[in-house]
Amino acid sequence: MIAIFGSGIIGLFIAHKLLKQGKQVKIFEYKNNEGNSTDASVGMLAPLIEAKPYEKKLFELMLESKKMWDNFLEDKKFKLETGLKKNSSLVIAQNKDEEESIFFKKKFIEKLGFYPKILNSQQTQNIEPNLNSNIKCSLFVENNNQTNPEFLKFYLKREIKKMGAEIFVYDQIDDI
Repeated sequence: MIAIFGSGIIGLFIAHKLLKQGKQVKIFEYKNNEGNSTDASVGMLAPLIEAKPYEKKLFELMLESKKMWDNFLEDKKFKLETGLKKNSSLVIAQNKDEEESIFFKKKFIEKLGFYPKILNSQQTQNIEPNLNSNIKCSLFVENNNQTNPEFLKFYLKREIKKMGAEIFVYDQIDDI
């Protein structure tokens, strides 16, 4: 029996993979799950925006993960039930410092072999009309993915339960 503590996206995907391999799995889900990383990510799958100059290996891992998500786009049922979609991302600048940061980020991403675009205020608001009007510019990055974390967790929990796993909700664990 394999115990997984945490029912976020990572824990659920691990459980799903183990179940496919024929393992027995129990998942322990903390009742008060506020501030978890699954919800904080809001479902963004955007490695270029998250990339940092000093994290080459992490960036390569994020690109591999992005490729896996791109493969999920082929599964219409998965796409529909998890809200997975292909989209673009914007990094917004509202002042001079943020604008300089965006130009730096653009140069860094170009060194990685990708070519984002700098959009002026009007171009940015054409894409996202509900943004505050004091936008200086934005960095437009194409070919990202996004999923709905709540839909994804619901989908994975349902699939995992069908495969025979148990999910236990706990307030605290005193003993294993």
